[in-house]
Amino acid sequence: MYPYSYNEVRNKERRLHVNGLGRLSVQPDIATIHIGVISENEEIQIAEKENTQATESFLSALKQAGINEKQIQTTHFNVQPIYHQQDDSSQISGYQVTNEVRVTVSQLNQIGTIIALAMEHGANQINSLEFGLTEKQKWYYKALNEALVDAISKAQSIANVLNVTVDLTPIKITEDSRQIQPFTQKIALQSIASPPIEPGEIIVEAIITAVFRYS
Repeated sequence: MYPYSYNEVRNKERRLHVNGLGRLSVQPDIATIHIGVISENEEIQIAEKENTQATESFLSALKQAGINEKQIQTTHFNVQPIYHQQDDSSQISGYQVTNEVRVTVSQLNQIGTIIALAMEHGANQINSLEFGLTEKQKWYYKALNEALVDAISKAQSIANVLNVTVDLTPIKITEDSRQIQPFTQKIALQSIASPPIEPGEIIVEAIITAVFRYS
């Protein structure tokens, strides 16, 4: 015996599952710069002192240029020995001190000046420059709306090909994934001159699955 009768199969609700994609390219409005100082010396106290002086020097310069303390955060501090091979053993030849801070800026046209100023006053590492959005949720909702519109358009297109009638009000919507891709730029530290900066665009993406009735 079949599990369903003819009438049950005929009357069973027909459903159409469709994926929708919303994808936006958005101009960034915020940037984070990871600026660091690496100091090396045979004496750990001297390495630490030189590192502290260089870090305080470039931070002071940034603050005088208008960067406030809320925009600055220490992200990494490390002290480690430097080894060299002698005969069959490794000997400590000195120490390396690393101090890294993250500087957040909203005036993107000042990034090059900030980098140059930091390098001029003691920083010797720009580890990354990342652009982002202050209102991520707002842009994601816009991408989500586009994903729904895309799903509805696909459902109507499929219904037209199949010559069926589709109810374009989804009976179920599932968020499958969300993605906000920050734009990262590498900086070549060839001089202390202000480097050219291109903010690029942030990709905001939403993918949904929508279920529609059709007859």
